[in-house]
Amino acid sequence: MPWNRLTRDLQRATPLLAVVLLVFIATRLWLLMAFEARGRDSEYYALIARQGVDLQQVAFRDVEVEYPPVAWWLIAMPRLVDSKTYAEPAPTPERVRQFFDWYFNWFHAEMCFADVVCLGLTFLIGRRISSTAQWGLPAAYTLLVIAQPHLAYDRLDIGLLMFFLLFIECWLSSDFGGLSRAASLVEPRPLENSSAVDRSAVANRWATASYLFLGLGISFKIMPVIFVPFLLLADWWAAGSGWRFAGRFLALTVGVAGPFLVHLLSAGWGVFALFQYHGQRGIHLESIWGSLMLALRPFGLACHVVKEYGGFNMESDWSAGLKIVSSAALLTMAASFGLWALLRGRRFDQRLALDTAMLVLINSTVLAHVFSPQYLNWLLPLATLLALNIFPRSRALWCGFAALSLAIVGISSWIFPSHCVGKLTVLETGPVVLSVARSACLAGLALLLNVCFFAKYGLNPWRVGKEAPSAPAAAT
Repeated sequence: MPWNRLTRDLQRATPLLAVVLLVFIATRLWLLMAFEARGRDSEYYALIARQGVDLQQVAFRDVEVEYPPVAWWLIAMPRLVDSKTYAEPAPTPERVRQFFDWYFNWFHAEMCFADVVCLGLTFLIGRRISSTAQWGLPAAYTLLVIAQPHLAYDRLDIGLLMFFLLFIECWLSSDFGGLSRAASLVEPRPLENSSAVDRSAVANRWATASYLFLGLGISFKIMPVIFVPFLLLADWWAAGSGWRFAGRFLALTVGVAGPFLVHLLSAGWGVFALFQYHGQRGIHLESIWGSLMLALRPFGLACHVVKEYGGFNMESDWSAGLKIVSSAALLTMAASFGLWALLRGRRFDQRLALDTAMLVLINSTVLAHVFSPQYLNWLLPLATLLALNIFPRSRALWCGFAALSLAIVGISSWIFPSHCVGKLTVLETGPVVLSVARSACLAGLALLLNVCFFAKYGLNPWRVGKEAPSAPAAAT
């Protein structure tokens, strides 16, 4: 039974998991009770939540919200649960302090809840991989998040990771095929004392739930949409029934479109203004393209930093062209992976679809013209999960992966917030060199994952890679 397996796995990993749990509790209590974050996005969240709740303005019409609806619900929640109303036009300093204190406490509690859910999900996913991964993955997650304390509970990104991991756990639970542990992220878990029809029904429910969580993730932040074409392609082969596939697609549609439709009734087409907002953003200072411009400054490229669209962007004669190059690189990369997946045909299974989707997401984040250090709160845990599935048994590879990850979060935590506005944005040499080095490490991490991915699966879509052949999968 599933609960018996879970209990057995917990017992096996108890000593090391206990250490991870103690570290998690200690660091999160410090974040909640003793740490004072700077450069808070939650201050902006508090102000727009006051507009939408206390002042009763219509979100996405009267209140400019740069996030999709599910993110707005999370932003507005602290004001909905407060019995007090802060609607006065000129509140006293004491009232302002009370307002922000209440909001920060509730918003941090929301992020802490998502954080706890993510920890549990990293264990559930890790136990499918190996006895080491079932405590190693939660440990990596615990340390990666706390490495950037100013960005942990004052950004939305842990919430996005929660939707990613909920989707992944349900997606993996829907696969009851005979894939070997060595060849796949999915450990086969046949249901004892149940027929193939029962297994198919249970698998279909898990698959449907995975699409619902993915849809809600897209309605939280748009980035998970990158997963959709690869998952649908694999599921087209795996579903075994047009009705079953249609039901899963319907769950995805409800998760994506449902929250938008809720606000479409009140805000009209303003609910889609966020797409225009993000489409107009320039070359972000900390993106790989911004780092390219910074690296070319000593060679005569004239550029400077401007603050717009809630961030710091690089402005020069190259800006418009590099934005086009970034978009072209993104589309070319995604289309190349899509063509590779199509040419694999039925060998593009659920396991491979998940690996491909995670790799394309990582590549897209590196190639995009917008990059914020809080992205690392979900990027590096997903990169670790992908590495666990595609890396061969090589200590050197893991040492390289760990060194790159530590360099990335180490540089990010040094730059933000202490050296960002004061030094990086005025292009002082030290912070600029470190920012460029971080972009190089991000590109190196993506390159390492791409090389290992194709070493396992094969660059030629018609050639079978090094992964072990999978046994015939049960109908899902």
